[in-house]
Amino acid sequence: MLSGGLEFLDGDRTFTAVAGDFICVPRGVRHRFKNVAIHAARMLFMFTPAGVEQVIADYGLAALPGQVSPPFGGPGDAEPSAAMVRNARAVDLPDPR
Repeated sequence: MLSGGLEFLDGDRTFTAVAGDFICVPRGVRHRFKNVAIHAARMLFMFTPAGVEQVIADYGLAALPGQVSPPFGGPGDAEPSAAMVRNARAVDLPDPR
């Protein structure tokens, strides 16, 4: 984390990372992050092996100053996200069954 703080989900564990923290999420582990504060946060991503970052470049939306991002994780969010990943062919999703 470069500045600010973000809430992370790593597997089944949720925690807050702050400036100076390093988070490593192994491949295949369920994860997400979100800003639960009112201030901006900055972080540096490193992907190994490379390729996954193209999904963010192709489908990510830029944060807009002063605006809250749309809610995610509600009904109907799973299929559009899965379709995005399938189309990008850069990430393998586990079978949800």
